[in-house]
Amino acid sequence: MGRDLRAVAGPFLASRAIVLALLILFGNITLVRTSFGIVKETRITLASAPLVSVFISGDAEWFRSVAEDGYARARFAAGVQKNWAFFPLFPMAARYLRVFPSYALNATILTQLFFIGALWMLYALAKRAGCDDDIARRAIGYAAFFPTSYFFSLPMAESLFVLLAAGCCVAALSDRFLLAGLLGALASATRLQGVLLVAFLLVLCWKRKRGWYSILLAPCGLASFCVFLWRITGNPFAFADIQGAWQRGAGLSFAQYATFFRELPIVSAEWNFRALNMLMLLFLLVAIVLLLRQRQAALAAFVAASFVVVLVSGSLQSIGRYVLSTFPVFIALAAVRWSERTHALLQSAFAVLLGALTVLYAMHYDIGMT
Repeated sequence: MGRDLRAVAGPFLASRAIVLALLILFGNITLVRTSFGIVKETRITLASAPLVSVFISGDAEWFRSVAEDGYARARFAAGVQKNWAFFPLFPMAARYLRVFPSYALNATILTQLFFIGALWMLYALAKRAGCDDDIARRAIGYAAFFPTSYFFSLPMAESLFVLLAAGCCVAALSDRFLLAGLLGALASATRLQGVLLVAFLLVLCWKRKRGWYSILLAPCGLASFCVFLWRITGNPFAFADIQGAWQRGAGLSFAQYATFFRELPIVSAEWNFRALNMLMLLFLLVAIVLLLRQRQAALAAFVAASFVVVLVSGSLQSIGRYVLSTFPVFIALAAVRWSERTHALLQSAFAVLLGALTVLYAMHYDIGMT
């Protein structure tokens, strides 16, 4: 256990030092247009208000509303944004594991703890799946420095989800199917993607001819949330149906992909970093192939189910963030038989992109990852 934590500590500390430093610094920078044309004055103020606006913005503000005010109790109406879209386990943890008076501070610290736990579970999963120590270490390095991994340090659900979902996979691979089912249930109460662990469990139980009850347990978190939403809104699928208020929703459509290729010189527009999101979509597809070639069929099933969900969403937005929760991709990438130098160069490139995207996020440039 001590050795595992030491393996995790380095990537965690290095990557979070980059992310948190950039969020704090650039969250306090204001560019003010002056009389010198395109030249802007840089104003830096070390104040708490700008930092709160960095850490508690976008989806983090919705999670805060659930944690502090609870879910909106009203009849379902599709055209108005409500916090029903946000799953309950992370805001519940932020509410009941509260040490500091400030929600922003408390939830952000809690997220860092969840993230180091998530890296630890990812390391354990790689080892349990039959990978050697070098591959397991590379996997957590890729996860920690992934270009969109700044979300792991924001008070949102990604870190907690990976901790629980990877823990579910570790437990199942260890033949502890009851624990796997319970962790799967908690994961499906954290993000909708948690219910896709059923695909992983189905393949694993079929191969091992036991543990079938875990497949029934895993969706229980989602089912409980649906019952709760039915009681307060009259619509058990309010979490999905309300997506239309953000101009999102299920439906197989290739319009976004056609737009991407038709306007190929444009890499980012309309709150959408199209080029990066398209690369992330292709990365998911490649990861499925890699995992199958590496004889990780159960993990490949989870990634494949996640890939299908992206396709039916009909949107290219937020795929870079979605990949973070599809954690087996990091094992797939780490297990590719490249030289250590090639892996190191790729992780360095990830770190540079991570820094750039963190700065954009801190300065409130929305590029479609939220």
